[in-house]
Amino acid sequence: MISVKIRILLLMVIVVAIFFLAIIPTIKGRANNQRFVEWSEVVDDPEKHLTFNIISFHSPGWQGKESFAVKLLEERFNITLNYDAIDRVSFNNKGPLAMAAGIIPDVFPQSYSVLSRSAQHGFIMPLPTEVIIKYAPTFARILRDSSDLSWIAGRVNNQQYCLPMVQPTRSHPYPGIWRKDWLDAVGIKKIPDTIDEFTAAFEIFQESKPDARSFISAFSGVLDEDQKKRILEKANPVWGMSGDIHHYNEGMFSEIFGAFNVQPFQWILIDGDLQWGGIQPESKKALEQLKIWRQMGYIHPDFVQDHHSREAFQKLYSGITGYMSRWATYIELHPDRERIRTMARLQRERDIEMLEKLGKTEVEINRSISNAENNGRYVSLWTSATIPAGPGGHRGIRMPGAIGDWTEPFVFGAHLKDEPEKVIRWLRMVETVLNDEELMIQLSIGKRGLHWDWQAPNDSFIVKTYDQDSVNIRTQYGDFYFSVYQESTIVALPPYDGWLSRRDEGLYYDLWGIDIGAALLGVPLPWEINKRHQSKQQLEWNQTYRNKKFADIGVFSDAESIVPSKVAPLLKRIIAYQQTAYAEFISGNRNLNEWDEFVEQFQKIGGSKVLETMRGYYKSMKIINSQVDSIFVSLIQ
Repeated sequence: MISVKIRILLLMVIVVAIFFLAIIPTIKGRANNQRFVEWSEVVDDPEKHLTFNIISFHSPGWQGKESFAVKLLEERFNITLNYDAIDRVSFNNKGPLAMAAGIIPDVFPQSYSVLSRSAQHGFIMPLPTEVIIKYAPTFARILRDSSDLSWIAGRVNNQQYCLPMVQPTRSHPYPGIWRKDWLDAVGIKKIPDTIDEFTAAFEIFQESKPDARSFISAFSGVLDEDQKKRILEKANPVWGMSGDIHHYNEGMFSEIFGAFNVQPFQWILIDGDLQWGGIQPESKKALEQLKIWRQMGYIHPDFVQDHHSREAFQKLYSGITGYMSRWATYIELHPDRERIRTMARLQRERDIEMLEKLGKTEVEINRSISNAENNGRYVSLWTSATIPAGPGGHRGIRMPGAIGDWTEPFVFGAHLKDEPEKVIRWLRMVETVLNDEELMIQLSIGKRGLHWDWQAPNDSFIVKTYDQDSVNIRTQYGDFYFSVYQESTIVALPPYDGWLSRRDEGLYYDLWGIDIGAALLGVPLPWEINKRHQSKQQLEWNQTYRNKKFADIGVFSDAESIVPSKVAPLLKRIIAYQQTAYAEFISGNRNLNEWDEFVEQFQKIGGSKVLETMRGYYKSMKIINSQVDSIFVSLIQ
């Protein structure tokens, strides 16, 4: 007898099979019957009201009808925007089935990695490059100037199938951070700036027990000599840094490799010839340095399993490591930023625990903590690092560049071949916004006086709305409605002071980032406008620490997201092999004398084949970009 469960399972299989048998002809028919639009004949009458059905990755249930940015676009461009909000995971899982059944939005974001499938199934329509350039020339220039990948990333069978999106600020590096209290405690007055100075700092950390000395320095007035001695004797071991061997795009010691003028998980050019960075002699030199640091005890042994933004960061929080890569931004250094508050809270709790162990009374502890607070112990426990210079003076840290799967382009449903004026209207919206500073600002950060305003030092509304002892006003991560900096800067106004409320308004959530843009259109705020809405201190900080000249940007973005689909699985395989080998080299489980054998095996398991394909892809990219340049000349210049 067949069990009930098995019967149900068989029935489900039959239903799914029938469904796919039913839709496959539809998919094939849709793809085969795709006809081209005569774009030269398309007319968009601004007086004609158009309605767009759009997929958005807002929180499910968000309709956008009441949001400020949606209303602004609707009124300005004579349109109705019907948003269907869905989370990314659900869209990735259910979206293809829905579109196969004919439920296709007018406009929706689509990652580059699945673009070809949507095009081949006939879900989306081609969008010729010349149409983008003709109706949105300003945006087309931004695409051209931001990345060489802009015009090849969205192509399928030699046709453009999307409106590319870019984040130019992804070309600006993120430096690391140091435990400032550790540097102060062991007498390091200058932020380490070279590989040699990193080595010296790590050595001092290992020998001098910086976490214990930081505590002694903060509470020296209530500690006798015997207590200070006991604190040093019982101090926990510390390390210079940890890492993240598995996530090469974030924690794979990329600033250390950059100091040796290489990035091991990127396509690079050597004398104009495309090569893979991970098998170059410079990568071996960087591994030799990392291996020495590991042998000396400067790198925490958990680097083989730590996640960059979890365990590696927790170690910095907890006084286990003194340096962490790729973290500092102007926002994250704000004294009342969420992560700094968390670190201060944890440090305060650790201080209280230590004082209790030393036998201090509750009254003594409260008084000591209050004094430490007044002396600035918990204001900012970290400080910006610099991207270190290597033996040859080079500085660099891995950055993906302006385009990749994190910049999901907009695509247009195939059915718009019958309403191509909607595509033209969308492109004209983008172009108009980029050339209207006031409109661009309102779509990006909101309306001045309603969503944000300029704050001069000690402005009265800041004093009235911000109470340092209140927790009720900090209900959302990313509060931006005050600044303790003594400068003029823009701040968000309640109730639009948290990132959730700002996002629900259709605005960009982060007032102090450098990657602000019109969120609903995916258009970056032009840099000249952006600069006028940053404080002088912020501009100077970004120029010093996030200068684009320190960014090591690969030829093909983050190595994996924009590659021909036929080599993507093989590329993942050789990257995984390289990650394992690098972990073994650094930890000492594999001798670096075996480097040549590693390179040979890398090539044998797929490296040579992938390189051959990527060289052809690089050649195609150069040809396409040359063609696009010709279109610019014919249409604009």
